[in-house]
Formats: sequence, C-alpha cells, structure tokens
Amino acid sequence: MWTLNTLSCGVLLTLPLLVSCESDEPPPKWEYYNPLSGETLLCDWCAPGEFMITECTQTTVTQCRTCAENEYTEHYNHVRECFRCRECLKPHEHVLLGCTPTNNRQCVCEDGFFLAAEFCFPHTKCPIRYGVVQRGTPWKNTKCRRCRSGTFSDVDSSVATCYLQEPHGLWDHGTVCHTEGEQGGGQRLWNMSGLQHNSSAEFRRRNNCIYGRVNRVYLRYVRMVSVSVMFESFWINQIKVDTMLWTS
Repeated sequence: MWTLNTLSCGVLLTLPLLVSCESDEPPPKWEYYNPLSGETLLCDWCAPGEFMITECTQTTVTQCRTCAENEYTEHYNHVRECFRCRECLKPHEHVLLGCTPTNNRQCVCEDGFFLAAEFCFPHTKCPIRYGVVQRGTPWKNTKCRRCRSGTFSDVDSSVATCYLQEPHGLWDHGTVCHTEGEQGGGQRLWNMSGLQHNSSAEFRRRNNCIYGRVNRVYLRYVRMVSVSVMFESFWINQIKVDTMLWTS
C-alpha cells in the first residue's frame, strides 16, 4: 500500500505515485505499508527518468532503474514502469523535441499549419480584399482584416497584407505598388523586395507598376508638348493679327 507525504514540495499530481517539486531536491520520503509484515516504512523516491523495481525494507533502500528507450518519467515517483513517449504520426506534424528518459516527445505542426483539437489544420487564407494582420503559427490560425480605404489585396493568401494603391493610370487601374504603411521610399512590389505572393501575381503586378510609371511619364510629356503647342499657336495667330493690322 502506498501513500503520499502531503507535506512534500511543489504540486502533487493526480496520480498517487508521482510528485512534482519546484526545486531539484527530492521530496520527503513516502510511506510504504507492508501488508505482510504490518510495518510502515519511509521510502525514498525514484528520480525523474527512473521507475521503481522494489520498495524499501528495513535494511535496503528503494530499488530504481532507468527508463528504457522511448520511455520516460518526468517527476519523482514510485511507479512500476515508465510511460511511453508519444509518437508524432498525425498528418502535418513533426518532432519538435525528442524523447528522453525525463521528458516526453514534443510534436509540432509543420509550416503552414496550426494545432486545434489535437490535429493540424492549414492556416486560413485571407480572401481578396482582405489582408493578414497576424500570421499563423504552429499554435494559432491566421487573422485577417478587410483592407481599409486606399488599400487593396488581389490574392488569396495566408501571408499577404493589404497594399497601398497607386493613382489610376491608362494601364495600371489601381495597381498595387507599395506595402501598406511603406509608401514613399518603402518596399515596392516592382522591386520584388522579399514579398511573399504567388509568382504569377508578383510578375503581373510588377509589370503593371512599371508600365504605369512609364505611362504617367508619357502623359506628363504629352501635356507639356500640348501646352507648348497651344502657346506656339497662340503667338503665331497673334503675329498674323498684328501683321494684318500693320499692313492695313
């Protein structure tokens, strides 16, 4: 029969054969009642990474043995066998920390997935007109938010944020060329500054930005030429009028 000395350290676990200590020192000895002899003895605990073979006697201490491969005990104990380490066999999960005699194996969802209800699910992709405000982690899903006025997102993505729109032009109708909050010297899509989108969308958006800038330069040139032609025509007509008046 086993009982715990409740004056020991730390937090007692639900199993009556384990005890957790905040310090590295072992807890006070536990009481062992031998039903054959009727004796009550105070026995030592087995250390983390071990399990108990036999209880103590009046002449011997508790006999412990190290856990076998792929088994562990995390706390001081007098269990008869170690616990089996968990296996990382569920879809889209892999080993984060391996199994040791004192620690269970830890599993984590692979990139692009998060843990929910003991399974790994893919991160949510924010739809068009929505951008990512918080990227997903192995433990949390993606958080999306509708793009604010003046910003836009034209891809379904679990990583893309909203982007500031360029002024409308002949070829780039609302082309997205700046990351949100980075207009004026920030990252630009046509420079491909480490932004994560699918390649076809990146290529198309980059070309639109380049063509849009060429188009705006061209339109400015056309306006300047038009103004110059107007002034030239005005002065030519004025000279003709003056000439007619002078000769009359």
